[in-house]
Amino acid sequence: MAASNNNKQHLLALIAVVLPMLICVVVVAALWGADWGMVGDMDYSSTGGESTPSCIRPLLTGDVAAEIGDMVFLNDVRLQPGPEPKLFVVSDATGTRMLVALDAANEAIRATPMAVDIKGLVRRLPASGILRRQWKFTKDQVQFFGPQKIYIAAEYVRRQNQDAKTN
Repeated sequence: MAASNNNKQHLLALIAVVLPMLICVVVVAALWGADWGMVGDMDYSSTGGESTPSCIRPLLTGDVAAEIGDMVFLNDVRLQPGPEPKLFVVSDATGTRMLVALDAANEAIRATPMAVDIKGLVRRLPASGILRRQWKFTKDQVQFFGPQKIYIAAEYVRRQNQDAKTN
């Protein structure tokens, strides 16, 4: 009977060690798997540091056109300064252009056009009078961007391991 109690104690001790380890492994695996599914095309680790260039035109036209409030991710697009310090023009490989607002735009970003990745919310473009007076658009810029009706309020712009966050 003493041997039976001794075996039960060893079994309980083994369970006390193995069970928490097993739970930890399951939790880590679940979190790791959830992270894979959530990062989308902004995950550099899954692409070996390369990103697939985005096309802007589908955001503006067609069945998949972006709607106000949609979160968008643009990869490998060209960012250029716009008419105001916090406004930029982003273009894709086909030359399609769209307006981007970035609150935390610093001089390094404004100084030079560069390839970037952008994450932001789709917002409604203001009326043409506001574009002219407050956003300092020229008449040609209003004629070009006005029909698009949307712009991206960038949450962040990423370039070569550097972030420019808007918060």
